[in-house]
Amino acid sequence: MLAHPSASVGTRRQQRWWSGLLLWGLTLAAMSAAHAQTTLAIEIVTPANGEVIHAHDSVDIDLTSEVWGTYSNYVLSVEYFVDDVSVGFGDGTPARRFVWRGVTPGTYMIRAHARAGIPLAPPGFTADSPPVQIDVRAPQIRPVLAPDAPPLQFTPGTEVAIPVIALDEFDHPMPGVVLSWNVTTVDKARPKANCADTDSPDHDQSTTDANGRALLRFVPGCTSSNRQLVVRSGNAAAPLQLTLHGPDDRAGAIRLASGESVLVLPPATSTPITYAVVDTQDLPIAGATVDLSLAPADAGSIEPSIRVGDDGSATAHLKLTEAGTAAVLTACVRGNTGVCVHVPVRNTHGAIAVPAAAILTPIVQQALDAPGTQFDNINQHLRSQRSGGAGRFSNDVTVSTDKGSVGGDGANEGGASPSRVSVFAAGNIDLGQRDGSRDGFDATTRGLTVGVDVRVKPSLVLGAALGGLRAHTDAAAGVRLHASGLSGSLYAQYLPTERAYVSAALNIGGEDFDMRRPACGKQLTASTDSSHRALSLEAGYSLASRAIRFTPYLRYQYVQADLDPLLEHGDCIDALSISATSLRRSTLAGGASIDRAFSTRSGVWIPALAVEYTSQAQHHDAIFARLLAAGPTVPVQLAKVDRHFGIARFSLSWMTSVQAHPLSAFLGLDTDIGRSDYDSRTFMLGLRIPF
Repeated sequence: MLAHPSASVGTRRQQRWWSGLLLWGLTLAAMSAAHAQTTLAIEIVTPANGEVIHAHDSVDIDLTSEVWGTYSNYVLSVEYFVDDVSVGFGDGTPARRFVWRGVTPGTYMIRAHARAGIPLAPPGFTADSPPVQIDVRAPQIRPVLAPDAPPLQFTPGTEVAIPVIALDEFDHPMPGVVLSWNVTTVDKARPKANCADTDSPDHDQSTTDANGRALLRFVPGCTSSNRQLVVRSGNAAAPLQLTLHGPDDRAGAIRLASGESVLVLPPATSTPITYAVVDTQDLPIAGATVDLSLAPADAGSIEPSIRVGDDGSATAHLKLTEAGTAAVLTACVRGNTGVCVHVPVRNTHGAIAVPAAAILTPIVQQALDAPGTQFDNINQHLRSQRSGGAGRFSNDVTVSTDKGSVGGDGANEGGASPSRVSVFAAGNIDLGQRDGSRDGFDATTRGLTVGVDVRVKPSLVLGAALGGLRAHTDAAAGVRLHASGLSGSLYAQYLPTERAYVSAALNIGGEDFDMRRPACGKQLTASTDSSHRALSLEAGYSLASRAIRFTPYLRYQYVQADLDPLLEHGDCIDALSISATSLRRSTLAGGASIDRAFSTRSGVWIPALAVEYTSQAQHHDAIFARLLAAGPTVPVQLAKVDRHFGIARFSLSWMTSVQAHPLSAFLGLDTDIGRSDYDSRTFMLGLRIPF
């Protein structure tokens, strides 16, 4: 009997269902058997336990897993927990990475939960990783100076733009970072030079662009010392500190714009002093501050500091006092002790005019007095000759000898011709003194004159004389002067009547002067020469009554001297150069003398006393002096001389005869009376031998 077809189909379906169920059961049984032979282990390797992470909104978590047994290739899933809160699942590969996003700073505990088994099968077995604790901190952003930044320097008043870059700990540029910055003056405590404005702004905030760059801009105030720029980000471990070098710090040298090595200035006058400030490349630096000081302080006044302009120059105004003869002006770039200039300062009055006058005053006096030394000897000789009864000018003086009576001029009582030739020698010592703290001096002059004259006829004597002198002078300011000179004279005496006389003398000569004075801690030396031409005219009339004679007289003298330039030698900035000059002196004197003859066994002695009134005019061409080192030429003013004064003269003549030949000698003393500028005393001694 055949079965129904539908019954056969149903039977086959039931058979397949039971077969599948049986297979599943067998599988489960196999899996259950495998559980006992399988082990699962997982571990978080990144980040490490205790690691500090500077997160950038996410943290990468890496996991390793190992499964031993039947299902070693079937880790179905890994779930990640942070502080026991699920944050997501990883994939099913052997090495698993999970990106934890939206991380904020804090301390967290991370663990992983893994499940292993057969896909589509009931859950197999699970494992948890050891927990990992991490400390998440904000990113470490640090500002750095951009590689293309300009030199870190500034000029007051000119905007500064400093580019900086914000980098993370991986040196990646960070956009959108707010950087705060501030500027401070390094030398803020020191006073400013003519300056009140400050840095603008001195603090601000700047945000980095898409490339992580920010440009910090400010305008430095007038303070010229360095600036410190400090840049911070919100969580930077250390700020960026930059030093901007101001003009003071960049200065390489300071010098006088004029290039002078010494300043020579008039006292009591405000004089501009200009300095130039340059860098190490000798280029002008603008905006620097120059501090000034003057030593000694009482030498004058100057601004304590000045500011350098855009052209690299700065001008101060120095006003010296009369006492500021020698000073040092120091100029230093502020805060830069190695950039200074020390300039000696001298005032034209105390350093030039005063010492030049101290040097020249005794030289001028000596140059004009030099002819007078020989004139005095000649005039005293002629005076003695007249006293001896030469020619018709006599007070009837004779000298008695064993061979008869002989006149003072060599004529005997019998009327024999007088000696035609006579030789004389005379010397004098002049002690001169001038009072004055600036141009005073003490001078000692020694002169010697040797002459010969010829009686052409009884009323006329012609003669010639040669002489020399030496002088030593101690003058103000330590000046010491030595002089020596030679001169020659032609002279004549004419007796137009028995009571009248006229004498004349012409003198030509020159002097050498050697000078030294202290300066700069040493002795400066100098030499100069003078030449002179001089004329002396004298006329008198004698009123005699036997042994007494009264003689009024009038005398005129003119002296012209040329003085060569004087240059001091010595390594000293105070060494002077004094120009050449021409000197002139004219003297008119009127006076009277009285003498009396005394005849003794030793000879005839004739003392005489004379008083004269002198009117004198002295002139010189303009004299200029300057420091050899530098500076202007300054006129030198010599003190005015007394125009009117008196002279008192005492002389003593002695006449005798040896072997019927007359011999005469004389001595004299001249002294000034009523002279305020110069005192002089002259001692003379002479001897005359007729032949």
